Amino acid sequence: MNERIETICWEVKGLKYLLLGLAFFLPVSISVAEPLAFLAVALWLYTLRHSWARTQLRGNPLLAPVLLFGMVAVGVSLLFGVRPLLSANKFHRLLFLGLIFIFDAALSRERAACGLKNLRLVMTAYLAGCTLLGMIDVVRIPLYAWRGGNIFDAGSMRDPQFYLVALCLLVSYFLSGLTRRMLWPWLTASLFSLLGIILHFKRGVWLSLIGVLALMAGMVRRRSLLLVLLAGMLIGLAVPQVRVRLSNLREVFTPRSGDRYVLWTDTAPTLFKEFPLGMGWCAVKQQDFALYSSRPVQPKLNHLHNNLLQVRLELGWAGVVAWCLLMGLGWYRLWRGGRKTNQPDEPWKWMGAGLTCGFTGLLINGMVESNFGDTEIMMLFCVLLGCGAVLHRMRIPEQAADVMEAVVHE
Repeated sequence: MNERIETICWEVKGLKYLLLGLAFFLPVSISVAEPLAFLAVALWLYTLRHSWARTQLRGNPLLAPVLLFGMVAVGVSLLFGVRPLLSANKFHRLLFLGLIFIFDAALSRERAACGLKNLRLVMTAYLAGCTLLGMIDVVRIPLYAWRGGNIFDAGSMRDPQFYLVALCLLVSYFLSGLTRRMLWPWLTASLFSLLGIILHFKRGVWLSLIGVLALMAGMVRRRSLLLVLLAGMLIGLAVPQVRVRLSNLREVFTPRSGDRYVLWTDTAPTLFKEFPLGMGWCAVKQQDFALYSSRPVQPKLNHLHNNLLQVRLELGWAGVVAWCLLMGLGWYRLWRGGRKTNQPDEPWKWMGAGLTCGFTGLLINGMVESNFGDTEIMMLFCVLLGCGAVLHRMRIPEQAADVMEAVVHE
């Protein structure tokens, strides 16, 4: 029995260490984060031979929507997809959905206080990764412009969304009562995350951040945050490049740009009529847009810059229903679970509001970007959904039993 307990402890610790590494490297390097995610999924599947792991899996509130979305993605792609082999080559990305259950298995095995402490460690590793990424961007992007490049071309769609989630966590941490010992780490992480999100010059992320910080002000009942937010907006408008990006916003919604206006009003409706059941998971190519659009579309573009439209195009209405169930229930669990950690005597109450607003920010940005279709951001979605599953279980003390007790009762 002791050997069995020791084996289980090492398996769970292994999952926790893999999640710590994944959280740190996800903003920094996908070439490191992706193998860590697959290793974590493999180890988690191995732990399912234990009854406690199967019990936790059955009790996960997101099990049904995850299974539904996975089955719809595979079924639509193989039965109705236009390029089933291409979709099959991308099915491995669905394994990232397992991160939702891995967080639950690795971090919820102990009682509520320890489970929240483990979750705090993982999200602190994520903040450290975002800080490192910010340090790199603060050097890389200005250097690119100094060498003669267009500073607006140096940014990416992916990285600002990592900063978005990081800033939500950092702001909620500050509002919950920042200790003197954590002041300088907090200032460092906040500075580089803020500089990073500005230097990428992505307007959708900026607007998402403004919206979720306003939401946070309501969640934590701090109206003073709205005044700070307003002051930050005015300071941002003092940067000439920010004003240029905002003034160019109208060009996105003109037919001449070949951008979102053309995609949403011309390309998407035509493709929906041609492929009512969906084209298949990750099966859309740029040539499809060029073939079915009556107006010119930006070159190399193979997505509709909107999560719902992209899921509708790939997986039909069945995929839209499954995706909305997953995201909606995931948001609800984050919000409900976060209310538990928002109690005055809870030392890590910042996580609830930060995780909920970070997830909301990704969803808002997903209205103008197909961010769920990006590998790194899909993994970030799954990480946040996994956090929601942990917070949900922490609200139910009898479900947060120690793994030792579970082994004894096997």
